[in-house]
Amino acid sequence: MNSKTFFKSLFLLSSAMAIFLLGLNSLSAMQAYAGFGWLVLLFFILLTMGLFFAGRKLSMSRDINAYTRMILLFLGLKMFLCIMLVLTYYNLAKPEGKTFLLPFFLIYLTFTIFEVIITSRLGRNNANNGIKQI
Repeated sequence: MNSKTFFKSLFLLSSAMAIFLLGLNSLSAMQAYAGFGWLVLLFFILLTMGLFFAGRKLSMSRDINAYTRMILLFLGLKMFLCIMLVLTYYNLAKPEGKTFLLPFFLIYLTFTIFEVIITSRLGRNNANNGIKQI
């Protein structure tokens, strides 16, 4: 996957999620959590960009295990950062219910699917470069 395709796809996905957030934030029950939804969207955009650039670089590596290690490290880091983001918001904003998690989980799910597609395409680069697996 080249940079142009990635950024075009990321822009389309981010635009769709922004429209979703606008609609969700128009509901009275969600208006108090609008800022959190936008923060989550920005967080996942930046995280996905980091994954793409690291993955693109490592997918060309002669060491196929480097790409796999990067994916595993990214997965662990993503889980940790997501937990910290939700806990920090929960402790600072003290939301009354758990509805603030709705935009988080929907954005998380959408971007996770997108990241799987990205990593699959980048992983094919490694296989297509004739790198021998040990």
